[in-house]
Amino acid sequence: MAFIRIENAPGAEERRAVWTVNQAALRGPTMGLAMLRERDEKIVIVAGHPDYYPKFGFSTEQAAGLESPFPREAFMAIELCRGALDGIRGVVVYAPPFGIKT
Repeated sequence: MAFIRIENAPGAEERRAVWTVNQAALRGPTMGLAMLRERDEKIVIVAGHPDYYPKFGFSTEQAAGLESPFPREAFMAIELCRGALDGIRGVVVYAPPFGIKT
């Protein structure tokens, strides 16, 4: 598993989004999202092609409150549970194995 921490504004609760990289990515977006729903995950964040991921429900609008080192048009999110991103603001911090600095 890879863990992505979303650091919120001072005083806000730290939230964690979990992405099961090996299993979900190998199944493709549709099956990967179904697997994550079964695991009761709430949010999925992706950095990817802006013409591809919206087909599966990802949008830049849903990721609007989050900051990442990726271009805004390639940084998207989807709520697997309605309202999961309501009020969420902060910087996405990637685990060291990703080699991504924020």
